[in-house]
Amino acid sequence: MVTATRRTQGQSAEDLEKALGIRPLVEVIEPLNMFIYGDNGVGKTVLAASVNKVMSPVLFLNVEGGTRSIEDREGIEVLDMTTPRAARLVRQYLRDNYTKYRAVILDSLTEYRIMESRGVLAQSVLEDPTHDKESLNIKDWGKTHDRVREFVRFLRDLPIYVVVTALQESTKDELTGAIYLGPMLSDKLNSMIPGYFDLVGCLAVVEIDNKPVRRLYIQPTSRMKAKDRTQLTKKLGDHLDNPNMEVILKSAQTRGMFTPDVKPTAESTAEEINETAEEEEANAEDKT
Repeated sequence: MVTATRRTQGQSAEDLEKALGIRPLVEVIEPLNMFIYGDNGVGKTVLAASVNKVMSPVLFLNVEGGTRSIEDREGIEVLDMTTPRAARLVRQYLRDNYTKYRAVILDSLTEYRIMESRGVLAQSVLEDPTHDKESLNIKDWGKTHDRVREFVRFLRDLPIYVVVTALQESTKDELTGAIYLGPMLSDKLNSMIPGYFDLVGCLAVVEIDNKPVRRLYIQPTSRMKAKDRTQLTKKLGDHLDNPNMEVILKSAQTRGMFTPDVKPTAESTAEEINETAEEEEANAEDKT
């Protein structure tokens, strides 16, 4: 009945398919979204920044203040994002200017979560002077989780490559004594954030023949959070030694590399990004 109504308005099925962007799955080329976590000093920032070899220009969202290890990289623009207000301005900027970049890096999500929690706490204390000045209550944690989740979703939905890093946290099972590795966020965010990404990897340094080797694990185990919904595992196995983004991107994407001009609905995508971001900002303001 809907089709008949539309056709009476002069729109054919072919016109609607074109307007909606319907095309064969084999023609779909999407940018990769990747989440890398690991201990301090294992090379997360260096690995993320190596995307510049195949995708530039790159926007580096610097929350940690750790750009010294990549200071020789070309094709990377740095934006210091150290306050919640700066994060909101970044969203506004990328809504209108994402086509300027082919990739964006957030380093790191752990520090971003801490930054947002401090902002929420400061606002709560301002609104209620009797609020504990050192600790977040349940409502504060809820606001923090919402802001982190919405920002990550905003980045993920941009039609460009996205790489997000985080510190690693070890959790001990009180019953079995087993140690489980995952991102240093919070229990709630740990259960949600990895689901937003195509590839979740744990970066570690292992010793092979008495030499340190950086190893990226991309398959989950009983003691490690990881995920791969690309072709990477089929091609390279459950881990990569001395990884770089050139190998990862070219192996993970079997249909070619994504470029913004390939996407058939670029204009509507920009409008959807604007609408989604505006709705999320309005919801965030209502909640605060």
